[in-house]
Amino acid sequence: MLFLAADASVESYTMISSSTGGGPPLKSRDGLGRAVAFIGPHTLVASAFGDDTAGSGTGAVYIMELSADGVCTSYIKITDGLGLPDGTIGRYNFWGVSAAFLGDLNNDGLQAEVAVCSAHDQGGGTSKGACLILFLASDLKTVDRFVRIGDGSGGVEAGTIKGNNFGMSVARGDGNGDGN
Repeated sequence: MLFLAADASVESYTMISSSTGGGPPLKSRDGLGRAVAFIGPHTLVASAFGDDTAGSGTGAVYIMELSADGVCTSYIKITDGLGLPDGTIGRYNFWGVSAAFLGDLNNDGLQAEVAVCSAHDQGGGTSKGACLILFLASDLKTVDRFVRIGDGSGGVEAGTIKGNNFGMSVARGDGNGDGN
């Protein structure tokens, strides 16, 4: 994590890993930090797209509470069967290849929605990809509910996504001007 000065130079930095900065225990191919999104002043979502807790290459995200100097003071892990129902994420989906803070999509007063995507999700066919929109509870540590967006789900017609890599990148924006 970089802390920048007004001229964009680095004033200080903190590395979060399994051996420093208070990070979670990791394996060499977990890929912690491939995608990151702040969901609060001291709350960070960090992906570990190679995590295999729920099966080879399933992927995971960590919601981390950070101190003012960027050290992880606590974390929770979300993956298939851990914060999400069993069968939500499949093997070799690499969930967490991208993530974005979305704000308050459901207008419940919580700025607690985040997109976490998998470019190789099998839901609509071989490796087409999908994104899970996570609606977090007020504690910012529990998934209240989620919506899957991919080929044939979340409002996308089956057969729309050709090939793979849907969800390889995701960003927040209001493309149609409706405030969401």
